[in-house]
Amino acid sequence: MRTPKERDVSPSALSRPCAEASSFPELLKAWRQKRRLSQLGLALQSGVSQRHVSFLESGRARPSRTMILQLSETLEVPLRDRNDWLVAAGFAPVFRARPLDDPQMSQVMGAVRRSPSIAPGTSASRTARSSCSSRSSAKTSGRRWAARAGT
Repeated sequence: MRTPKERDVSPSALSRPCAEASSFPELLKAWRQKRRLSQLGLALQSGVSQRHVSFLESGRARPSRTMILQLSETLEVPLRDRNDWLVAAGFAPVFRARPLDDPQMSQVMGAVRRSPSIAPGTSASRTARSSCSSRSSAKTSGRRWAARAGT
């Protein structure tokens, strides 16, 4: 029989790591795998030893609040999920979350409703392609001009 430490992470847990993972070690491992980082890669990026990351994932070490925030920042975990990490490790949540229909969210929701619905990246990618192609054609035509002028 496998122990909870040896349990594999299911594919559905990777799509929303906090959906099935309930303990801090499971959350950490799921998010690390979602970001496609090894324990060593996470350790190097967050300034922690690889051994400590291993101990945190296996449950041999308990994380401090600062360590949780440091690792979640490195893994670019959304604030709502960082609260899940803190609660799973036995700490109080730090980040406030409001429902979208909250009165204090009315200005934000109004701005979202007024904004044009342009697919992000559509116009930017066309601009980037045209500016890249115009730059390359300018370089080419500049070389041709210099060759014709004899310089």
